[in-house]
Amino acid sequence: MPIDPNQIVRWDQMGIELESFLQACIPTTEEEGKFFHVVTAIAGDAIPNYWMLRDAYSKDQQDRVAWACRNLLELAVFAEFVVESATNAKEFAEDRLIDGHQIALQLQNLEAWEKSDETVSHVVPIVQGYVQQMKAEHITRTQFHRVENIAKGELKKEFSTVNRLCSKFVHPTAWSLLTAHQGPERFPQASEILFVYGAKYFMTVCAALMPHIRQFGLRPRPPRAPNQPEIA
Repeated sequence: MPIDPNQIVRWDQMGIELESFLQACIPTTEEEGKFFHVVTAIAGDAIPNYWMLRDAYSKDQQDRVAWACRNLLELAVFAEFVVESATNAKEFAEDRLIDGHQIALQLQNLEAWEKSDETVSHVVPIVQGYVQQMKAEHITRTQFHRVENIAKGELKKEFSTVNRLCSKFVHPTAWSLLTAHQGPERFPQASEILFVYGAKYFMTVCAALMPHIRQFGLRPRPPRAPNQPEIA
């Protein structure tokens, strides 16, 4: 699937434009600061992932193309999710603690398997810190939002296929190990296909965040009044 060079130029320009756009955004209230933190975290990861995608495509490094493509898919899902409502933005921010708490618990397990009974745990205080912060923010959920569950539309339709496909290029499998000597010749068009999808997901991030901020500022979408038509 040949890619129009002019289209690549437009994608590259959007990578520069998104960064400049966010640099010009200045929160002036606590509410704006919280939303700004969420959107810049997503966009701030999307931008380098796009440039990784771009560089890997130019070098036909299929593992890196796949890695960036999958990252951009998840970031696109996040971007659409957080601008949908104030509740979504708030819960996405809360997920940092739920996820972090789960990470800390797993690290605690690994630490416990290796240390002697007399050794002081370095992870337990971190676990306790997450618990205290979750209480302070009145977070009672124990599970973060799984990406595949919050994806909608085309992203939901493509999520399983793209996620599984990219995993094949990134993680060791019998196929990747025993055919590694063939390199990109195994699937000559893989870089192009994954680059196009990854670029599309990057543009989805831009399309979710930039028009939203232009219309609503650094705030979540306001709730609709009864019988009010949805804002496009």
